[in-house]
Amino acid sequence: MTSRKFNVKLACLKAAAVEREFDVNSVTFGGMQVWPLIRFMLYDQLTWGKGNFISTGEVWFNKFDYDRKFPEFSRSMAGTDILWLSNPEYYTDKIDGKYFCRFEDPFIELFDKGNIKKIELRTALSVERSDRLHKPHYFCPSVSVLRAPVEKLPEIKNFDEVAAVIKAVCGARIAREQLLEIALNVFSYFEYFLDMLQVIRPKAVFFACYYSRINMGLIRACRHLGIPSVDYQHGKQGKFHGMYTHWTAVPPEGYELLPRYFWSWGEESAYNISRWMGDAGRMHQTLVGGSPWLYLWVNGMCSEDADVIREFERLFSGKKTILVCLQRTEDGNVMLLDSMISAMRDAPQDWCWLLRLPPAFRDRREVVVEKLKANGISNYEFDITNRASLYTLLKRVDHHVTTFSSVCYEALSFGINTVVVHPIAKALYPEYIEKGYFIYAQTGEQILSSIKEGMEGDFISEENPYIVSDIKSARKNIYFFLSQNKM
Repeated sequence: MTSRKFNVKLACLKAAAVEREFDVNSVTFGGMQVWPLIRFMLYDQLTWGKGNFISTGEVWFNKFDYDRKFPEFSRSMAGTDILWLSNPEYYTDKIDGKYFCRFEDPFIELFDKGNIKKIELRTALSVERSDRLHKPHYFCPSVSVLRAPVEKLPEIKNFDEVAAVIKAVCGARIAREQLLEIALNVFSYFEYFLDMLQVIRPKAVFFACYYSRINMGLIRACRHLGIPSVDYQHGKQGKFHGMYTHWTAVPPEGYELLPRYFWSWGEESAYNISRWMGDAGRMHQTLVGGSPWLYLWVNGMCSEDADVIREFERLFSGKKTILVCLQRTEDGNVMLLDSMISAMRDAPQDWCWLLRLPPAFRDRREVVVEKLKANGISNYEFDITNRASLYTLLKRVDHHVTTFSSVCYEALSFGINTVVVHPIAKALYPEYIEKGYFIYAQTGEQILSSIKEGMEGDFISEENPYIVSDIKSARKNIYFFLSQNKM
């Protein structure tokens, strides 16, 4: 399969062009500037091709009702210094046989004296992954699903004007109903968290990947209460990212829906955000805090699954192992390029390809297997590869290949120069490809030769690591938040 060539650079430039052509901050709903929500919609359309919203003339949205345990829940969390909004999708690693989140759980391991607690909206996935090393406090509001005709809902001021500009500049269609649905759900989360946070009164609120309905509702509640909101870096944040870069019209007072702080892995990520904040830089600041998760691993502070290690050694003894971090396509499948099929088919017999699926797409395994069978490929492994921690694998494999996943940065901390195989990687990592930290390969033959050279040659280390893995920066930032006065 040849996958659509995403152009993240063009998507960012188009969003910035809209900001030049129109006063995007004049678009409001319920007194809230909704341009961040529109950029979110544009990001999905221009980067991932999600433009199939069907207008029905009606809007469906959720209304949260407080369950009987809400007052008790909120009071039990009172006095918390640092509050994390947890997401069950991110519990993809295991320590001592229990689910572990690479974002918030390292903070609990390293800074437990800081009184850090986690809350989570209880879902079916929460139940599925309930056996956790550090359990969150679940909240479970009663949800009423409401439906309303568009004409009965409040007006989105200047919507028609901005939609026309977006159509002319980007060739994209923004549906009024979709924006209303997102905005109304953000409002619902905002009202719920506003009441919750007034009781808990944390010194700071953390989360990963700020641009979701629940996180933006939380951010707005924090803003109204004067509580610092902190977006923890969850992946690659390079020069071109529709939700982090190319913000050219941020008002001096900032946006209600953008976090107060961006916790970045390193100086490069922080600069890629801060350079676009302009006069609002004081309202949306970057903090270089590194990755506490990586710190635990490079310093041998994480216990590994002994059964997984034994099985790895049994399966791959005498073989060359190549970890392949797969990614999703715009239509929700798993991306396995024709060039990778060619490389796997023509690889030496003692090579084994360890295929790791995206955490949210583990159910797509059979689709990938069918494609491999159709091409006569059997030199691959799925079970251990998707059961083991990513870092357990990076410590042991001989090489790493990916389309354009930011795992390539993490692999550098384990002495691996990744082969990247999708055209989008050239836009995301031009300097790292030029310096030889990553190797770009287009064809199956190029992939094989690049892997072989990587296994036989010397490792090329970064001059300035993209991910800071010492604990000093993280500790400094945590103490900064702990020193804050409560609301």
